[in-house]
Amino acid sequence: MFEQIWSDLSGSVESVVSSKDWVVLGIMAVAALAVGLTMPKWTSVFGRAGQGLLLVALALFLWDVLDNENRFAWSNWDAEGKESWMELMAMTVKTLVGYYAVMLVGVAVIHGVKSVVQR
Repeated sequence: MFEQIWSDLSGSVESVVSSKDWVVLGIMAVAALAVGLTMPKWTSVFGRAGQGLLLVALALFLWDVLDNENRFAWSNWDAEGKESWMELMAMTVKTLVGYYAVMLVGVAVIHGVKSVVQR
């Protein structure tokens, strides 16, 4: 049982990290940097990783709305929002856990480096 869970989790994390979508990975890196640098102590790492994922979702929504052939798509933002919401609802739990694990590691590493540098 544990081997199956570990195999699923590592496969999910590997699919997130080896993704060819550089926009999502870049936004995740910026979100992990922002969340990791503003985290006050280690006890909030799990909650901050969740906040980082919410920040990524908001940034990706704005990216979809604003990146419509280099012109603002505010006239169609509700359709973009519905499309993004449907994509989120279609995401499997295994994929979401993979994104959460990547964000958790990123936030923990950045906060660890910050706490070592500040000492």
